[in-house]
Amino acid sequence: MQRVSFIDAMDVLMLRDVLASQVFLQKNGVGWKNVADNLLQLPVFPPMLTARSVWDRTNLLVCQYEKDRLTNEKSSGIEEEVTEKSILLEELLSLKEEGKRRLTDGKKRRRRRRQQGQL
Repeated sequence: MQRVSFIDAMDVLMLRDVLASQVFLQKNGVGWKNVADNLLQLPVFPPMLTARSVWDRTNLLVCQYEKDRLTNEKSSGIEEEVTEKSILLEELLSLKEEGKRRLTDGKKRRRRRRQQGQL
């Protein structure tokens, strides 16, 4: 399988679609295939693009952004350049955290229901 080489413009298009699809709030990764299918309609994306490559690239970008943001916060005087890509990544980071919180809250509710049912 060939590797997809992303350029900045592809990242922005992909991040827009990921954000619009809110895949971090969907269960079982259903949305990643939809995002990949949407992106394949654009001529800039190669036919070997998969849901997995979209997931991998998005997570790489979000994790790198989060790491860079923490580094910048610790270093006084370093101001981050605000770009469309950084704005999208900030929104996706918030959405990803909300998805994790919802998942954790759902697990806690199910655990309480099971415990109440056993009493």
